[in-house]
Amino acid sequence: MKRVLIYLLVTFEFSWLFWGIDYLSQEEYISTIFGLLGNLAIFGPLVGFLVVNKLDNKGNLLEIKRLLKSKSEKWLFWFAAISPFVLSFLAYILVVILNNEEFVLGLSIQMVVPVALIILFVGGPVEEFGWRGILQPSIRKKYGILITTLTVGIIHGLWHIPLHFLEGTVQIEIPIIEFILITILTTFRYTFMYEFNVGFKPILLLHWFSNLSSAIFLYWTTSEGRYYLFGFMLVFDIVLYFVLLKKKNMKSSILRD
Repeated sequence: MKRVLIYLLVTFEFSWLFWGIDYLSQEEYISTIFGLLGNLAIFGPLVGFLVVNKLDNKGNLLEIKRLLKSKSEKWLFWFAAISPFVLSFLAYILVVILNNEEFVLGLSIQMVVPVALIILFVGGPVEEFGWRGILQPSIRKKYGILITTLTVGIIHGLWHIPLHFLEGTVQIEIPIIEFILITILTTFRYTFMYEFNVGFKPILLLHWFSNLSSAIFLYWTTSEGRYYLFGFMLVFDIVLYFVLLKKKNMKSSILRD
């Protein structure tokens, strides 16, 4: 587990350093121009990935190419593309109906593509080289599906903690515990996909569209919306879990293989 500890140390130090600079800038302890450095924090998991590969004497470009060239079953791309929008839409539409609110998209139609491109290159998908390229497979070698999901989900959620104190972030609207719980449930979808094949591109797509769907359907702005999403995701994950058990024939153990 040494490589996991190194990955986590590098990832958290890199990201929290730049988010810390952003926080100091917002509080006017330092010049506001330094706040722009906070944008570099998203690359923490990627930096952790690069450092671990370097210590393992692996070529980083070769490792990135290997991940991106890995083959995936076609249906996983559809799963990754559709499931985030369905879950986000269902949670938001319940907010609109039950809270008697107006249906308003978080993005105008003309802004969907530009925002999607920003998210792709400087957003969640960049993180996946660390979370699913290093952390998930390393934890999975020692533990079963549920323990792996819980561990990776908690770590991923904790990594976001500084964002809960930064103006202009999604996380500042969400209590830390709620965000971690949602992250754990989201992690199970990554685990589900990882167990079906080692292809990496559907995983990038899932993170990309998860972030984009949240930008379009603003369920997370109310506590009710977050609870609705939590409920839908819990049911969805339970269904996925039993599908996975049947597919992998792992009825003998849910904690260890």
